[in-house]
Amino acid sequence: MKDIVLQTYVAILPVILPMILLAIGEFLRRLIARLAAGFEARTGVAVDAKAMATLHSALMTGITAALSRGLTGQEAINAGIGHALARGAPDAIRHFGLTTEGLQTLAEAKLWEAQSRGPLLEFVAAESGVFGPIGAQIEDETPA
Repeated sequence: MKDIVLQTYVAILPVILPMILLAIGEFLRRLIARLAAGFEARTGVAVDAKAMATLHSALMTGITAALSRGLTGQEAINAGIGHALARGAPDAIRHFGLTTEGLQTLAEAKLWEAQSRGPLLEFVAAESGVFGPIGAQIEDETPA
């Protein structure tokens, strides 16, 4: 009797083993995915990425509007920071605990990026009129 059970086990094992390994692999994949989702929820990694994108977008919007109004240099930087603080990304600024110096550094980088776009920016601003109303709103929010 033992020989029959052993022979059956030896015959079935090559057929069942790949299915068992596949099931174990699927279980581990789901476990890792669940752990990764829990890690993301606890650490806020996805929130950080969204907050950073919001902050960069707000700074660029303010600086682009300032450039379309003819502001340059520190005035454009102040307009970008003012927009980010007032409307664009106040939650993101609080989330990262950014200081004035940190915002200044980010805004300087965004100013350089906006200026490197050159005439295309001026053409879009002049032709679309999109930047005019935004610029008017931002002008009131520029910090002193």
